[in-house]
Amino acid sequence: MNAKNKESVGKVNAISINKLPVEQARGKFLPLLLANPNYFGNLKDSEFKAILPINYDTSYEELGCVGFSSALSRLEAVVSIKQSSGYDGGLCSPGSQEYVRFYISFDGGTTWTDQGLTSFTVHDIPGAKPLEYCAALPITVNEEWCFFENLPQVRAILSWNYAPPANTPGFIPVWGNVQTVNIQIPSFHFIFLDQFLEKAKVQLPSNIKNAVDLKQPLPAAPKKALSVKEISALYKEKEVSPARYLYPEIDKLAKSAPQAQFSNVIEGIDIVGVLGEIFGTSGNTSYEELDCVGLDTNRSTLVGVVKVKLPYGFNGGLCTAGSTEYVAFWVDWGSGYQYAGTVQQNVHDISGIPADGLEYAVVLPVDVASHMQPCSSGPQTAKVRAILSWQTPIPTNDPNYVPVWGNQSNALVQIPAGDPYVTGTPDIAIIGGIGVDQIDTVFTGMTNPGALFALTGTFADPWISTRQCPFGGRIVIQGLPSVGSKYRVWVQKKGSPLPVALTTPIVTADQYGNPSTQNPDGLGFFTYLPNSQNIDDILAYWDSSGDDQWYVWLELANTSDVVSATTPQYLIQLDNTAPTVDIHIDSGGDCKKFNVGSTINGHFVAQDLHFGAFSLSTLPTSLSPNQPTTATSYTSQTAAAPGDAWQLDTTGMSACGYVVDLQAWDNTIVGSGPGGHNYNTKQLGFCLVSGS
Repeated sequence: MNAKNKESVGKVNAISINKLPVEQARGKFLPLLLANPNYFGNLKDSEFKAILPINYDTSYEELGCVGFSSALSRLEAVVSIKQSSGYDGGLCSPGSQEYVRFYISFDGGTTWTDQGLTSFTVHDIPGAKPLEYCAALPITVNEEWCFFENLPQVRAILSWNYAPPANTPGFIPVWGNVQTVNIQIPSFHFIFLDQFLEKAKVQLPSNIKNAVDLKQPLPAAPKKALSVKEISALYKEKEVSPARYLYPEIDKLAKSAPQAQFSNVIEGIDIVGVLGEIFGTSGNTSYEELDCVGLDTNRSTLVGVVKVKLPYGFNGGLCTAGSTEYVAFWVDWGSGYQYAGTVQQNVHDISGIPADGLEYAVVLPVDVASHMQPCSSGPQTAKVRAILSWQTPIPTNDPNYVPVWGNQSNALVQIPAGDPYVTGTPDIAIIGGIGVDQIDTVFTGMTNPGALFALTGTFADPWISTRQCPFGGRIVIQGLPSVGSKYRVWVQKKGSPLPVALTTPIVTADQYGNPSTQNPDGLGFFTYLPNSQNIDDILAYWDSSGDDQWYVWLELANTSDVVSATTPQYLIQLDNTAPTVDIHIDSGGDCKKFNVGSTINGHFVAQDLHFGAFSLSTLPTSLSPNQPTTATSYTSQTAAAPGDAWQLDTTGMSACGYVVDLQAWDNTIVGSGPGGHNYNTKQLGFCLVSGS
């Protein structure tokens, strides 16, 4: 080898990151942010200089519709994936994440409350575009009295491969966008007696108050369905055509009663003129419109978002029965449209409806699992058609039906990759919120690096995604149903000869959010429910304890409890022990007085076998005190006692009593969902006084 060739061996041709084209910058998105957090210029107050300004780019993905499912108390966002590449790899690769963070505001957008984060996985998929996905997030809302219109705003932020930070409603995504919509929170189904008395401004005598359970729930009165005559009177001074509110009655009578009876029902109405208007109305979207349709690949549900546009024309206000929006879904898996089901959404007259309407989401569980194929077989898509019809059910055999009021919406969706599910096969799909394919169920019993929650698409370890996580608390077992069969779930501590059947009653919810309790039979077998009656496919609850490894498995049986098949035994690592915490002051001792301006030094301990994170803070926050500092990363555990050093510079703080608050979490998945961890805390007090 000559000298020239020797010099060329190992030579690096450096590329200037200041001159990257957009496509290459997207491919190196996260490393570029590591080098310069403001590389793309989306951080408003950053000290870093923007290199390649890109904000709100929707050429790859775009957040379309956002709606609220009142039945399931879930926010739903439909996202369009527009390109065939640019998503970090094909179907057999990890791909990348589309994150959606939701906020809610009850004061017209002045303040926003963070509701949480969800995401779904996307890949490079050739073929027709766009592909329509849905991201869902359950939320808790406070219902109101039916005579109050509870109409908050919802903000959704879509961001590709970078989770929008918490409590930052003004965050600007690089690739993605923001949508702000209005939703309606439903009225009470149950009323608590103390709330009723407060609203009614009734003060009970103390002797009666002490004798009555004021927290007792009272069922709300059934809402009255208005008659045609009452609706006609209601809309006499409103701009609602008789053709709108009379159509359902006319349609019903035309199918079941002689024409001579029309006049008895709609006395005083020009029936000829009304019929003429109805005959001339087809696919009218002036009152409501089905805007978007998508598939939630995390939950295997079809989602439609319906915009209600006008304040009147829905057969009465919130204290009445109102009216019904029907949304029917069909799916073409490859051999023509097949009816998948119909969802109903109750709607009412809302006098205070915002100018851009109210967004309602409807959700339908759909059998995706039986249509899957391994990623090595290539991607699959399916066509979805949804039809919206006000007050009139949609024929289940007509995917081309044209409603009088309503419309049709079509979408192309991706069928997730995986082995197809065959009914009659015993199945455990999710343990503790994590898909079993993302758990090392053979050796460690912990999540694999980078594991995601199955229903939200967020990382199992929220601090360092590559760390492995154990499980604790109530562990929910989920799996696909074999309707017509029964099942029993077992757990057994490793090394123990005695298995334990999981027989705790489970609470399931149907597609309209109605809960019901399921009990096992005398031998511990539950009966499978279709996912329309068990929307999250819950099989069993395991109220775990201890820190051992356990095996989990399921037996499939017939209706006579005769076992026919069994799943593999899945190894699960438990951790139900909270972190060890301790904190002390070295200079002067604990709970002493210090002069304002002095530096307080101490040591603290935050340790756990499966460490998550710690925080050190100074309270009360109302005094805006300085915060403790430490050289230890908040995601690293400290040394054993006396631990690691911390210090607090009290310069500029007010003379007062303070507390240094140490909190620590492990990365155990407690309670089968994001945000649950074993936790411990210790507080240390001291006083600051003005120097003499």
